Amino acid sequence: MNSSQHKSVIRYYEQTDWDHRNVWNKGNYQAAHFGIYDESATHHKAALLNTNRILADLSGVSPGMLVMDAGCGWGGSALWLAKERKARVTGVNITPYQIAECKIKAKKMDLHNVCTFVESDYCDTPFADEQFDVVWSCESLCHAANKEDFYRESFRILKQGGRLVIADYHRIKRPNAKEEEKILQKWLDGWACIDIDTSQEHHLHASRAGFTSVHQHDFSKQVEISLHNLYRHAARWSWIGTLGKHLRLIKPRRDKNVKGTKAMYHAYQQGLWRYMVSICTKGV
Repeated sequence: MNSSQHKSVIRYYEQTDWDHRNVWNKGNYQAAHFGIYDESATHHKAALLNTNRILADLSGVSPGMLVMDAGCGWGGSALWLAKERKARVTGVNITPYQIAECKIKAKKMDLHNVCTFVESDYCDTPFADEQFDVVWSCESLCHAANKEDFYRESFRILKQGGRLVIADYHRIKRPNAKEEEKILQKWLDGWACIDIDTSQEHHLHASRAGFTSVHQHDFSKQVEISLHNLYRHAARWSWIGTLGKHLRLIKPRRDKNVKGTKAMYHAYQQGLWRYMVSICTKGV
């Protein structure tokens, strides 16, 4: 990411911290991601953890594996992988206060020996070539200005036979009609994202980086309940955010976050994006 995008993402998470922390999820495995619903996960908290389980199963995370969590947020997925899958996890994040909190959580959960956190850009990490078995990205790649940079860096730090797992939002097509793109960009701007790519573009990025196997799975239907719940929260707090912004009680970024969330829901209803999980393998 470039420096301006770094600042935008850091500011976004700093100013929306309360919203993510108190409205969406609490606890050790705090998540800012969507929950995947199925027969084994029928309520919010279970669906959030189910997202971790599904990504871990698809990427084959097993005890002792070295995993890099790219854009680890508050450390929810990283700590879950260390605790539930006995992996050795390195969380990477550009937001200093989140990294500091992750370290405190890891120590509190007695996972600090197997779960470490580093302040770094996931497109330009300090790690050695072929260091990790799995690179994990759960709804964080959307913030990268150039997605292909992330694919190249992931390929570099993965061992032969290693896997990259990505859960993220894919636009359905490019270009869109003017009004369609307008609503899509309102969402992305509200969430400190410059753009999202199509599934075809993601596949091309992975192939160009050197991945020999790329499989994409559409989980849109399974996150619809989660998406609706998020929209309901945003609609409920929308007027408070607007009033608070005018009274200078709430940071403008929080108001943009709420409006962006509503736009995201409308964009989904109009068929402008889908929720995809990709598995990319570095061939042996």
